[in-house]
Amino acid sequence: MRGTIKTEYDEIYSAYADLLYRLALSHLKNSYDAEDAVQETFIAYFYHKGNFADDNHRKAWLVRVLLNKCTDHIRKSTRVKTVEIDDSVAAKNDQDDGVFNMVMALEEKYKTPFLLYYFEGFDIKETASILKLTVSAVKMRLKRGREMLKIALGDETE
Repeated sequence: MRGTIKTEYDEIYSAYADLLYRLALSHLKNSYDAEDAVQETFIAYFYHKGNFADDNHRKAWLVRVLLNKCTDHIRKSTRVKTVEIDDSVAAKNDQDDGVFNMVMALEEKYKTPFLLYYFEGFDIKETASILKLTVSAVKMRLKRGREMLKIALGDETE
């Protein structure tokens, strides 16, 4: 019985750890804090008593808990941190470094929906649910984020 539980949690960790770490790092801008938030998220998952309808429900739950942990950490932080994300972290992503770095430079309210929708594959309704926003708010933030990226890309090519 004990081996079954360990295997289940190992599989969940393997499936979602990278996603959660990238999201935490984009919010907290510090690898140590991001690792802590991910660890706290998996601890919450371990103690979670409810069932999940499917893998998408589990994934959305983990992302929501992680975002809450990041928000809590930012609130509790007494000093302002302005640590840039390491280039090596961006290079680990399968995305084009230039575009990824531009996305990471967006304001938080545009960056998070953009990461969830375009980079992590959540649909708009799931993204809205995770971020506790309306579908129209997510659509508007994605639209404005795309506009900001178009401007940034246009400035680079001129």
